[in-house]
Amino acid sequence: MLVVAALIICRVVWGALPDSRFTMDKLGGLTPEQVIDRVGPPDYDGRNDTSDPWTPELEKQGKTGRLKFFYEDRRTWNGIEYGIQFEDGHVVQVDWGAK
Repeated sequence: MLVVAALIICRVVWGALPDSRFTMDKLGGLTPEQVIDRVGPPDYDGRNDTSDPWTPELEKQGKTGRLKFFYEDRRTWNGIEYGIQFEDGHVVQVDWGAK
């Protein structure tokens, strides 16, 4: 019984912690392709958005914001989502929070 309780507590704590791969220390300065190589394909990639597509040309013209990737952390019970923003082809911001 004690082992089961310990496993449940570990799962609750583990499921509430953010994924350590999603930090500026680990992703800062990387290109979109390097990010995908490190953490896998994003759940949302602004380059593939059909309603509001992102292109480098539109960003340079000021017609769109930064390229954004979003990842949903499926291993957590509390719905953590990670956002990665690129500027001039490199990671400049990494955020996370509850959806």
